[in-house]
Amino acid sequence: MNILFYVTCTPSPENGGVERVTYTLSKELKKRGYGCSCAYLYEVSNRSGVELYDSVFQFDYTQERAEEKMIDYLLDNHIDIIVNQFATIDTLSDFFYGIRQKMNIRLITCYHFDPMAGYCKDTFFVRTPFFSKQHLVFLFKRYLYFIYKYLFCYIRKKRFLRAIKGNDKLVFLSQSHIDSIVKYYHVKEVDTIDYIPNPLSFNLNLDIDLKEKKKSVLIVSRLKEEQKKVGTSLEIWKKLEEYGYEGWSLDIVGYGDDLDFYLDMVRREDIKNVHFYGHQNPVDFYRNSSILIMTSPSEGLGMTLIEAKQMGCVPMAMSSIAFTSVQDIINDGKDGYIIASNDINQYVKKLRQLIGDNSLRLAMAQRGIEDSQRFLPEAIIKKWTKVFEK
Repeated sequence: MNILFYVTCTPSPENGGVERVTYTLSKELKKRGYGCSCAYLYEVSNRSGVELYDSVFQFDYTQERAEEKMIDYLLDNHIDIIVNQFATIDTLSDFFYGIRQKMNIRLITCYHFDPMAGYCKDTFFVRTPFFSKQHLVFLFKRYLYFIYKYLFCYIRKKRFLRAIKGNDKLVFLSQSHIDSIVKYYHVKEVDTIDYIPNPLSFNLNLDIDLKEKKKSVLIVSRLKEEQKKVGTSLEIWKKLEEYGYEGWSLDIVGYGDDLDFYLDMVRREDIKNVHFYGHQNPVDFYRNSSILIMTSPSEGLGMTLIEAKQMGCVPMAMSSIAFTSVQDIINDGKDGYIIASNDINQYVKKLRQLIGDNSLRLAMAQRGIEDSQRFLPEAIIKKWTKVFEK
């Protein structure tokens, strides 16, 4: 069986998010005799790992004669299944729906985000000039929320119903995501909907000495305030200063458009012991840090939480209507903490507990390492092969 993955940019174990997940899945599928090819929309400089695939090529679905070119490729390479990992663009989804109608080929679309993303008020954020288009949209969403909420649900329902009709299978990351589209969008046609969590992509055979962990609280995130709310984490760290935890630091790994915003916030509010490391492979940071904090209002699955657990770094995160899958990852009070959305005081309280109680932190870290094995590629790939073989 031959599978074509369509992703945002060049697949590589060194790239983040969906690209790394796709590479991990492809590697496991190749071990089991599947043929794997990959098409991507945007070129990036890092192409390590492309040799894994039978073919890798850049494909712009908006180009002239795109449908004809894609059909020729699928026929020439005997592709049986297309896995669309890029479900956020309606025109791309429509492109693949059209391909499916014209060929005897199966189409699976994966949703790597919480279906309530955009519904939740916590994700509303803007820093553009007051009379800009973006600011006016923000004001509408914030202050006419009852109208926005109705329109949002109406549009999302139409999208999901169209996706159900256009695909052989929709795959979400959590059962809670399926529950959300039934509850909030009143979608009842769920027979062709399934959920499969993303697999861990780092080698689990790491030598981790929990007692040698540094006094480091870690953030691994894209630096984009609207989506990740790293500013809330900085606010929490600022509140923690008054308790005087000597030697502890907040280490931030990641890059994004809002780096200058965060640097200015640290300077303006005189937030101490904060270090920005930019775009880095996070493995050594996970291995050496004691605690990972996340304050995103919306995540599909929150892979950094799972990766942190894998390496004995105790995770903390906020739950919300748009981050329900956090319950699938953290066993609250056992291997991490789940804090109610925007409850900064409770977040500070639980973070103080972890910093101040070495025995508690080590016990949670060990349980996290053990529990993270649920997300090993060997376990997750069985769910995928079951979908492919149906």
